[in-house]
Amino acid sequence: MLHRLRVSVRILVVYLIFILVVAGIMVACEGWGFGDSVYFTISTCTTVGYGDFVPRSSTGKVVTSGASLVGSTLHFLFVTSLALWLDQRP
Repeated sequence: MLHRLRVSVRILVVYLIFILVVAGIMVACEGWGFGDSVYFTISTCTTVGYGDFVPRSSTGKVVTSGASLVGSTLHFLFVTSLALWLDQRP
């Protein structure tokens, strides 16, 4: 049971680092503030995508495409591992 929790925490750490790295890239590419970039990255990774921030540069669009694929995978891996850990608790 503790092993599954450790796996969940590791996935969460990788996911958070990924969000921060992509947000930093978006600051450089799009000129947004860091908070706005984190918000955009999280909404993209969770597949919500409100549409209030839209990348305009070609680099930003490519980064967003990759971030949506990798980020949504990390997001669902974390949610699944957490659900498996919660399911095995006594």
